[in-house]
Amino acid sequence: MNEKVLNEFATYYKRIIRVERILKDLIIKKYTETYSTNAYNIIYKIYFSRIKRTSGQNSFIDISLLKNKTPYEKLLSSVDAMYISEVLSFFSHKIFLKDITRKTFFNNPVKTNTNNFRQIAKLLKQFRNCVCHFNIKDFKLQKQNYTKALMYFEKLLECRYKYTSGAIDSIEHKLSIKSILELIYKHNPEYFNDDRILVNIFDDIALLSGYRVDNLPQYKSIIRAKFKIEESNR
Repeated sequence: MNEKVLNEFATYYKRIIRVERILKDLIIKKYTETYSTNAYNIIYKIYFSRIKRTSGQNSFIDISLLKNKTPYEKLLSSVDAMYISEVLSFFSHKIFLKDITRKTFFNNPVKTNTNNFRQIAKLLKQFRNCVCHFNIKDFKLQKQNYTKALMYFEKLLECRYKYTSGAIDSIEHKLSIKSILELIYKHNPEYFNDDRILVNIFDDIALLSGYRVDNLPQYKSIIRAKFKIEESNR
């Protein structure tokens, strides 16, 4: 596989997994806040117990039968066992649409039972499958739609690490340290407030622009260039 494409897959996969993890954490957090210790029983009865997988096995039923786990521990285990397709389907399911939790689930109101949301969710699921199966042909054909779907969820979830469409479109081959930092400063200057976030985003963009993992710029070089950009913008 082309090394540049492999770097892109690795970078996008990290972002997809981050979105998946935030969605799972929100399900646990919001339903626990609303229903306390009864949260697991409510979700299990209407959703987990009805999930069918092609393998014929239902790990959710296995989890429900565990006697050494509390309802909260079962909730954690069940949500962790969800595939991204099951997580995304949850938000169009009646348990979510008819539940009071949905009113405060996302900071920004969003109608998850619309065709638009379902289509974006479908694209994100396809993106994840495309990356996991190294489907280069599909990636090249659908890259624009896939990245837009990913960015939609990053914005919806107010991810600490996210990109704008303009930033993605501006990525060229083997950008300099200064060029990458200027790109970040232009689109997301708030990342300059936290060195750890800044370096994380820097590495993602560097890999997308053609750097290899073993020749990524050193942390001190990035931070030194960061200070110069801040000085020039004061």
